Amino acid sequence: MDAVAGYLRAQDRASGVSVVAIDLSASYLAAVRQALPGATVVADHFHLVRLGNQMITQARQRVTRELTGGRGRATGRCGPTAAGCCEATSGSPRRRSP
Repeated sequence: MDAVAGYLRAQDRASGVSVVAIDLSASYLAAVRQALPGATVVADHFHLVRLGNQMITQARQRVTRELTGGRGRATGRCGPTAAGCCEATSGSPRRRSP
């Protein structure tokens, strides 16, 4: 943190910085607040979108586990009806003809 804060303070135009876009790291946030106390800190677009996607993925995976009992499928090997996809008795996959 001290290295980043020192770097920011050493910049010629540091006093003119009014907005800083950073990733969601607490270390960078602390360094920017220490070196540029008057600057508004915002999270950059890439990291916000990535965080949103991670949250959606976690929610989707949780709901899937709740609905399927952790098996990954709601019913059967290939879904509600396995006709034409898998052998009903052995469960071994069978290729469909093109």
